[in-house]
Order: sequence, then structure tokens, then C-alpha cells
Amino acid sequence: MIKPKPRRSTPDPRPAAQKTAADDSHDASLLYDLVLPLFVIRGRLVVRMEEECAACGITPSEAVVLLHLSQRALTVSEVSRAAGLQRSGGSVLVERLHQGGLVSRLPSASDRRVMHVQITAAGRRLTTKLSRGLADDTSDLSTALSERQREQLFACLRILAEIDGPR
Repeated sequence: MIKPKPRRSTPDPRPAAQKTAADDSHDASLLYDLVLPLFVIRGRLVVRMEEECAACGITPSEAVVLLHLSQRALTVSEVSRAAGLQRSGGSVLVERLHQGGLVSRLPSASDRRVMHVQITAAGRRLTTKLSRGLADDTSDLSTALSERQREQLFACLRILAEIDGPR
């Protein structure tokens, strides 16, 4: 995992007079070049995701987990991380998906405390439907970029997604 630089948990202790123009410029650049555009795009994607999930009868957290499970089986702990939940929240989410017939649970052969979760055929069908709807809804976002720009963006987003941020 890539570890981010430590974040300041308190305001910069230097008096305002000691802050440099470079500090202000860097902060403004980060805000305007990264944070604000990501926030706008996130808002658009959340609305689209919520609409598609509602049409499929699942929550966005359940959708994220199913999308991960469509790639490979996960442990309950990995499900929790994928959904951004505490471990107990992941267990509840897995239980809902299991009750809906979308996932199956398999105990680990080597460690009885570990439960593996895998997508069922019904879960895979729902994930395919969800993926198609999201692809249709977000095609305008990807067609605004060239193939090379999309590849670069997706590579950067994967790197940023791997950073363990504050919880």
C-alpha cells in the first residue's frame, strides 16, 4: 500500500507572516486542480450510481462489493475495506447480499475465523445489468477524453484509490 504523507492534524503552527507564497500557491493549486474537480465528478457519479442501484434494488455499498466480487472472491474483511466500512458493517452487508441470493459464503479451509465471499450467478447477472447501466450513464465522461488520456486517468485513479487515507 502507498502511504500518504502525514496530514497536518492541526493548523500550520507558523505565524501567517512566516508562510510563503509557495505554501499558499501549493494549497490553492491542490484545491482548484484536484479537490474541486474530483468533488464535482464524485457528485455526478454518486447521483448516477444511486439511480442505477435503485433500479437494481440494491444500495451503492452493495453494488461496490458486487463489482469487486465479480473480479474475485474476497474475505469479509476485504469486503469491509472495499465498501469503506468497519468490519461489523461488512458482515451485515454480506448477510444482506447472502439473504438476497447474490453472494455465497464459504469458510476458509485453513482458518475457521475467516469467511470467504463469492458472487453467485444471480449476483453476476445483477452486476452485468448494473455495469451496463453505469457505462451508459457515464459514457459522456469517458468520451470527453482521448484513449491515451483515459488510460492515464484510470492509472492515476487506481494509484490514488490504493492510498490508505484517514478514517
